[in-house]
Amino acid sequence: MNILYTLFYYSKALLTDKVTMVVKTLTPILMMLVLGAALKNTFTAAQLEVSNVIVVADDTAYNMLDKNIDDSFLAISRAADLDEAMKNYNDGQADAVIKIDSEGSDVHDIVAYVGTNNNIKKIVIGSSVNDLKNISNIMHALADKNVDTDKLFKEYCDQKSLLSESKITATGNIPRAIDYYGVTMLVLTTMTGALIACDHFGAIFSGSVGKRIKSSNMRVYENYIGMFGSMFLVNMIQGTITLMIMRYICRINLGDNMIWNVIIVVLASAMATAIGIFTCTAFNDAKQATKVLNMVLQAFAFVSGGYVKLDFGFLKYMTPNHYVQSAMFQNIYSGYGGSFAVSIAAICIITVLCLGGAIILGGREIRYGTNI
Repeated sequence: MNILYTLFYYSKALLTDKVTMVVKTLTPILMMLVLGAALKNTFTAAQLEVSNVIVVADDTAYNMLDKNIDDSFLAISRAADLDEAMKNYNDGQADAVIKIDSEGSDVHDIVAYVGTNNNIKKIVIGSSVNDLKNISNIMHALADKNVDTDKLFKEYCDQKSLLSESKITATGNIPRAIDYYGVTMLVLTTMTGALIACDHFGAIFSGSVGKRIKSSNMRVYENYIGMFGSMFLVNMIQGTITLMIMRYICRINLGDNMIWNVIIVVLASAMATAIGIFTCTAFNDAKQATKVLNMVLQAFAFVSGGYVKLDFGFLKYMTPNHYVQSAMFQNIYSGYGGSFAVSIAAICIITVLCLGGAIILGGREIRYGTNI
């Protein structure tokens, strides 16, 4: 009953602070719109430039290449010999030269001379060369089985293409900037619930009010769980409202399973609240704890890619933001694999450790008479 009373009493007090509620709810939406508009070009797939390639090959090999490339990526022309091809290449008339030594369908060697500094063009040209090598390997394997590869190759070349068409598009499961920052700003704002929890917890447990609470008959865990529950409830309500506004008013892509999105926000709210209470308890100084926590949360947001989409390697796994963002992105785009389960488990573990650590430290403070 003591836990429920504490939860109800402080929840009611926190919910009366309408200004904080509104600001915390609308801040991630405003930041999402600003960052989404400013950085939208970094998330939009640019149009690929056509790579000009000069080919030195006999008729069969040239036809094989010509029939199995997409002319929206590669524009090929033919040269009589390597010297002519290299001359045009050195004059800047082509991005690459491909020389194919073959006899019929039997390809002996494929050599590519690539001079472009454009990495995308290098990838496209390299992929085309690899395709030719794969076809050649198939022909050699069939020849080892005494298959008439010349006849088989001619039959395939009489068809439209040896390859089935599978178009690459910039639509589908690729997030727009506003989709990406909708998630990261929601996570960032949910994590700032740690600051509010730290500040409120310190205000309640410091001074004369804190002394009366600590000297009451309530057990330490009842005080802490009741306070945790009230702050978690407010943080969860704010996060859920923001999530719904983003999904149904701003129309950002949050996937089809909103239930899991809500669950992730609930878990993230609990984790943020636990982190705030633990930090305040550990520092024994609410003001100092809030200052340090504010800096740490901003660092967490940056390292986890909240502001700019960068990969900091193993460092991102040290941030709680990463696990929340990872769970949401997997729910939206990837499905529920092992990594999704790991992210959810990590959020729960951090919550339990921080809340348990705060209760242990809180009991120690009461026994030794220290104040927050």
